[in-house]
Amino acid sequence: MGVPPEVFKGRFEGDVLKLAHGGPGMHVRLTYDLHEAACLTTSMEMSQDGKTWNRLFDARLRRR
Repeated sequence: MGVPPEVFKGRFEGDVLKLAHGGPGMHVRLTYDLHEAACLTTSMEMSQDGKTWNRLFDARLRRR
């Protein structure tokens, strides 16, 4: 797409994986909550300055 790859770094805090990417002009935070065996809860937040965050989405995925 004409831009370098975005590398997300983070760690698990219990059953929650928190990842972040900070680059020129855009910062992104991803959260994956794995505490339920058959369910994945995830969210994404974005910020232009790394201080004021806006929630892009929340999702809850269930295994059938």
